[in-house]
Amino acid sequence: MSRHASLALVLFAAVSLFAQDSNATSAHATAPNATAPTPKVAFKTMIPVVYNTEAEKKQLHGRVDLTILFNEKGRVDKVDVLGGDPLLAKNAASFVKLWEIFPYVVDGLARPVKLNYSLQFVIKSVADEVPETDTEAPAHLVLSENISRTLPFRKKVQPVYPPNAITARVTGSVAMAAAINPDGHITMLPPLSGNPLLVPSAVDAVKQWQYEPLLLHGMPISFNIKITVDYDLIN
Repeated sequence: MSRHASLALVLFAAVSLFAQDSNATSAHATAPNATAPTPKVAFKTMIPVVYNTEAEKKQLHGRVDLTILFNEKGRVDKVDVLGGDPLLAKNAASFVKLWEIFPYVVDGLARPVKLNYSLQFVIKSVADEVPETDTEAPAHLVLSENISRTLPFRKKVQPVYPPNAITARVTGSVAMAAAINPDGHITMLPPLSGNPLLVPSAVDAVKQWQYEPLLLHGMPISFNIKITVDYDLIN
C-alpha cells in the first residue's frame, strides 16, 4: 500500500440468512396444494439479509416469520409476512425478493413452491434474545452492529488499497452481506454497495476472514452480519 494511502476497516453487524454456499443451499418448502412429502429447494441466488439502518437505530429486534412463493421459473412472486415487527419484516422482504431457486420440478414440469422462512433479529445479546427452547423451526440469526464489533477473529486479512483507485483518488466504503457458518467461516459475501474500483479488494480480503465460533446455549451457530470496509487517502 502506498505511503500516501491508509485503509481503515470498520466492522458493522446487521441481519441473518443461511450460512451456506449459495449453490449448495437447500431448504424445506411446501408445494401449493401438494400432498406429497415436503420437497427441498436448491438456491441459485441467495443474498444474506442484513439490518436496516433505521431498524437498528430504533433498537428493533425479535423474530420475523415469512412465507415466500417462488414461481415456475424459480423467481419470487410474493412474500407474505406471518408475524413480526413491520419494519423488520419490510427489511427482510427487500432481500428475500431478490432470491432465486432452481425450478422445482415435479413429474417433468416446473411448479410453483412455497418456502417458510424465519429470521431472528438480535440487537444486543444472542443469549438473552434468542429462546433456549423453541418448538418451531429455528430462526436464522441476524446480528446487530454492537454484537458484530465484539466478535473475536481466528484470522483477519487486511485489504490492499488498489493502485488504480489510489491513482484515481477514489475513496469510500464497501458494504458486504456476510453469512457465517458454525465454524466461523464466511460462506456468502455479496457486495451491497461500493465503488467498482474498491469492491474486488474488499471482497478478496474479507472472504479470507474467519471468526471464532459463536455459541448459543453452548452450541455453535450460523449467523449473518454486515461488513463494511472503509478506504481513505491521506495527503
